[in-house]
Amino acid sequence: MSRGTGLFIKNNAISNLGKKAASIQSGLEQALKSEMMSIKREALLNVSGKSLEIRSGRLYKSIEVGMKRKGRKIVGVVMAGGSDVPYARVWESEQMTRIAPKNAKWLTIPTEHALTAAGVLRGPARSFEDTFFLWPKKGSDKAPMIMQKKGKSIVPLFILLKEVWIGNRPYLKPAINKRLPILKRKVKAAVKGNI
Repeated sequence: MSRGTGLFIKNNAISNLGKKAASIQSGLEQALKSEMMSIKREALLNVSGKSLEIRSGRLYKSIEVGMKRKGRKIVGVVMAGGSDVPYARVWESEQMTRIAPKNAKWLTIPTEHALTAAGVLRGPARSFEDTFFLWPKKGSDKAPMIMQKKGKSIVPLFILLKEVWIGNRPYLKPAINKRLPILKRKVKAAVKGNI
């Protein structure tokens, strides 16, 4: 499974330029390296309040950039996600994504009572004490809930759903799109300055 988006600079013609090839190659690599770091900064801004809010920090920490050669190409790669951030790909997707339970009958959607002040889940639904199910009346369009007794009050912890559809909230592509024109200018300058 891919966890990144790549930027490719083809430099097939460079090898035909003789002595200037090394200088052009170096200029291209410097331009790409500089813009890859700028793309990372933009992506980090996007996940820290522009497109998304930071809750656990896992997505923020997973954003990486790198460069490598593939034959005659210089490749810049922007990556995010991994096994501990499965939602990274979902949010970057250009279409709605269906989320359904894998090993349970219901998805447990936390309410504010099941979250910390930072918005992080305090634990799985089964870890909460003094809970009970609240089932809606037949024919009702309301979802079942997991409730918790807290002293004399009762609070909703989780809404139970069979599926949810998540819309896209891209954070990598906008960063790339913002910096791509600047990268193109830098690439042209690197080539033009050495010809």
